Amino acid sequence: MNHMRKKLSFIEQINKKIPIHELVSRYAGITLEKKGKNFMSLCPFHKEKTPSFSVSPEKNIAVCMACHEGGSPTAFWAKLKKITLEAAAHELNYKFNLQILSQPQDYVKNKLINILEHTQDFFKTALECILNDIENHYVLDYLLKKRKLNLKLIKKFNLGYAHAHPKALQNHLLNKGFEIKDLLSLGLVVPSKDDSQQYRDFFYDRIMFPLTNEKGQVIGFVGRSLKTDSNNPKYLFNNETVLFKKSNLLYNLFESCEFIKRNQDVILCEGIFDVIAFYKFNIYNTIATLGTQLTPKHIDLLKQNAQKIIIAFDGDEAGITATYKIADMLTKQKLQVFIWHPPNGKDPDDFFSNLTESELFNYENLLQKSQDYVFYMIEKYLQQDIEITILNRHIFNLIKNYDDKIKYDYCKNIYKKYSLFINNDIHHKKIMNQNDYTILMRQKYFQEVQKPTQNIISLVEKEILIEILLNSEHLKSIKHDIYDHVVSNINFLKLIDKIDVYYQNDATENEIKNGIDIDRFMEVYRDFISELSKEFDIYGLFLEIKNNYLFKKKIRIRKAESLNEFYCYLKMHLMDQIRQELKILKNKLQNLSEQIINTNNNEDNDLKQLILEIAHKQKELLKLKNIGVHDESKNDN
Repeated sequence: MNHMRKKLSFIEQINKKIPIHELVSRYAGITLEKKGKNFMSLCPFHKEKTPSFSVSPEKNIAVCMACHEGGSPTAFWAKLKKITLEAAAHELNYKFNLQILSQPQDYVKNKLINILEHTQDFFKTALECILNDIENHYVLDYLLKKRKLNLKLIKKFNLGYAHAHPKALQNHLLNKGFEIKDLLSLGLVVPSKDDSQQYRDFFYDRIMFPLTNEKGQVIGFVGRSLKTDSNNPKYLFNNETVLFKKSNLLYNLFESCEFIKRNQDVILCEGIFDVIAFYKFNIYNTIATLGTQLTPKHIDLLKQNAQKIIIAFDGDEAGITATYKIADMLTKQKLQVFIWHPPNGKDPDDFFSNLTESELFNYENLLQKSQDYVFYMIEKYLQQDIEITILNRHIFNLIKNYDDKIKYDYCKNIYKKYSLFINNDIHHKKIMNQNDYTILMRQKYFQEVQKPTQNIISLVEKEILIEILLNSEHLKSIKHDIYDHVVSNINFLKLIDKIDVYYQNDATENEIKNGIDIDRFMEVYRDFISELSKEFDIYGLFLEIKNNYLFKKKIRIRKAESLNEFYCYLKMHLMDQIRQELKILKNKLQNLSEQIINTNNNEDNDLKQLILEIAHKQKELLKLKNIGVHDESKNDN
């Protein structure tokens, strides 16, 4: 309570000391016209054609009569700057040099912020003079021609210029009454190389970019060199202080926060000019890491504002490597990550600078051209021609940190696109000996998404068939291991036998090496295929396999020892499937039993049939459990 009273007392003191007319006209830059006792202007808080913004020196308030925004000096400043009332009071305390104390640490911070804001005004004024009064200045060449900026963008990002004179800023700030020790603390001046008792400006002959905190206050600067001298650093930052650390700062976050929250996503760039480049095409939810590595603080800031991150780093090798690293960090924090690389290894600034306004590129184009990081990496893995069990493990690692709903959606969409089953239980065969298998089996990250062929051929059987069609080397082993344990479909077994005969008698050398040509197989065994088609849609099955991503890319099991993981995967998938079927049957049994009791119906044939089906499924499950799949998940009887 005492803290609240102190805060209110501090704000009240500020409001009493600050003349509202001076604040609005001088510091807010609003042109006022006298109307009787008051002053009028167009409202700074909403668009209007007739002035309705009234400033009353007598009441010391500034309020819009239409939208009712504004109020006391602190209320007006808080609304104008989009900051809290307390932050506004602190800013005004130092802008007007009132020296009203609240907390000692706040006094120090706001004194430094006040110096930085005066510095920002000095830099902006210097650049405005060049833009308005000096023709053919090299600063104009750099900003307008090389960087292809316009006056609107320069104003939007509050760009400034640090004079080439080594004491220009120092003299300006000292004349304002600031102390040299504070300028040294902020890193705005440094000791002279020739005389340690003298000081020179840290920034000179540079384009200046202000850095802001979450309240929009200036807390530091970045200076971009205008020279090509290799000894001259391209970018310079002033000292890290109590106000900011570079590793805790994301450029343009405060300015873009409204757009980020509106879209619920954010575009993450490397540098300042990349952010400005997006603005050229009206894409405003853009921030930058300022060339630093992504830190835990950065991630916290991102999570506070969005759940979807679009990484738009340079398209060169270094940018791509950084993208992988950052994407991995973000997915571990359950953030959804998308990748957009400018074409031909460019950075975003180069890409946008070479587009003309007639060339269509907007936020929707960016979303269309960006790729989900999970699918982006799957495409990379598929180019490496790795075997399916390793591929499965890699993909699982990409999605394992997400919540169940997102994880399931990924698995479903991966299956739809690539016909790949991503099973969290198969990420390593050692898992079969772990006690937490029970927990894993209960997690449903994959369900059958579609059944393009009749249910006679299961999804597991189809996977076996794809592997056999691609790989003659493992056919004997797979046949031996699956006949008694995994597959009981007689038509499927007939098909496997016929494939075995084909490999022995009819396959070409290329087919033995790279997999069976399905059209040729169907032609050689035309009569057999025709006969089997009476039992199920074998033509539809083969058509689906021909379009299967694994089959088209020839992704197969290469090592014999990898078969163990393949079997574990198949058996676990079957066990899971049987459990689901058992659950459905038991529910039916419960419902039917209640129905018989309620209706006094003695016809229990359906009941007997259900009991037989349950017994059969339990037998299948027991059979699978006895062939090496360690399972203590529950009592299935």
